[in-house]
Amino acid sequence: MHIFALLVGHMIRHVNMGARVKDCVSQIPVLDVEASIQPITRTVLRVVLKIQGTFKWNDRAHGKTGEPFWIWIEDPDNNHIYHSEYFMLHKKHVSFSFSEQLYCECVLLYTEITAFM
Repeated sequence: MHIFALLVGHMIRHVNMGARVKDCVSQIPVLDVEASIQPITRTVLRVVLKIQGTFKWNDRAHGKTGEPFWIWIEDPDNNHIYHSEYFMLHKKHVSFSFSEQLYCECVLLYTEITAFM
């Protein structure tokens, strides 16, 4: 038995269930997101997101086709969302460790542009 499963089993005071808990934890949807930002003009940025699912797919937990996510590009200092998009991560991309790319352009607020001048 893997050491992590053994430790979890001792933590929950049921050693035999440690492997089951470890398996369930590995099925929690997790995304690796890598962002690339490029200025187009003074007020417009091109954002490219490379998204890859890093979890174990289970048809009972995630369905047979895809897992939905909301992707937000936001500025937490100004409470402004520049872009939001509904994103469906498909089973084949998780199973074969493929990554998807999202492209979008974000228009900066006028107050943010003058703050840098």
